[in-house]
Parts: sequence; C-alpha cells; structure tokens
Amino acid sequence: MNYIGRLTYHGGVAISRRGPLLLLFTLDNRTTTLMTNYFTGAPLTPADYGVMSALRLIQPTRPSELAGMLGMRPTTLSNYLARLRTRGLIARGPDPTDGRAALLNLTTTGRQLTLQCDPHFRAARDAFVSELQKHGVDPEDVLDMLETVDRTLDEATEAIPAHPPAGR
Repeated sequence: MNYIGRLTYHGGVAISRRGPLLLLFTLDNRTTTLMTNYFTGAPLTPADYGVMSALRLIQPTRPSELAGMLGMRPTTLSNYLARLRTRGLIARGPDPTDGRAALLNLTTTGRQLTLQCDPHFRAARDAFVSELQKHGVDPEDVLDMLETVDRTLDEATEAIPAHPPAGR
C-alpha cells in the first residue's frame, strides 16, 4: 500500500498522508505531551505511573510478565524497576513457585503515589475522550481498534527475522 501522495490536512495545510508507522510515532509523541501536561504537579512521571499502574493491575508478577504487558523490552523495564525500587515504590521478592524467579509488588508508598496520580490520569483521559466525542467517535471503538493495533504490532515484532533486510 502506497501512502505517499494521499493528502490529509493538518492545521489547514494539505500534507501527504502519513503511513501507519509514522502516524503511530506521531501518536506516541502526542500522548506523551498530553500526559506530561496533565501530570504537572503529580508525584510520578507519566511513564513511571504507567509502569506502576500496570503492576497494580497484575501484581504480584514476574518482571517478564510486566514487560510483556507494557510492550517493553526487559532491559528497558529493568531501568524503570531499578529506579522505582531505589525510591521504595516497588518491592521485589522470591517467587514461591520458582526459587529462581522474582515477583514484583507495589509498596505501600508506591500504591499511595499511584493513587495520587489517578486524578491526573483521569483528567488526561477525559480530555482525550471529550475530543473523540466532539468528532462523533465512540471511545469504545477506539479502544477496540487500539487493542487490535497492539496485538498486530506484537505479532509483527515476534515475526522479525534474525537478520531483517536493510531496506527495499
């Protein structure tokens, strides 16, 4: 599919329509901007809140399971975990079913700070949902599509050959 040459409008200016990966890159940046603005004064950064919120949903859990849920490489997640452990926000303990593995949990302080950030998150989410509704878009439809995009990216990532071609 050729995305070059199709026009869309941004700020009243006609531009070539972006392909799906460039659009996802743009959406990532816009999401970061939205969250950063709404998290002004919050006790956690939006990224730390994301990691801790995911942990809150599935704790206790192994780091590899948390990385999978977040779509992060384990090495990237380990940087977050080290910083959050140093701050006393997460605890790492033995997995009773496998002595070689570790389980992660939020500490009491971690739970408290995550809860303090919930209003910041809700405000960002509500602003986004309000804009969707102004455009006549059902937020549940967007969520369903984003879940499909997430699965598709996961599958495409899993299918990467050991030595991907440099270009076409």
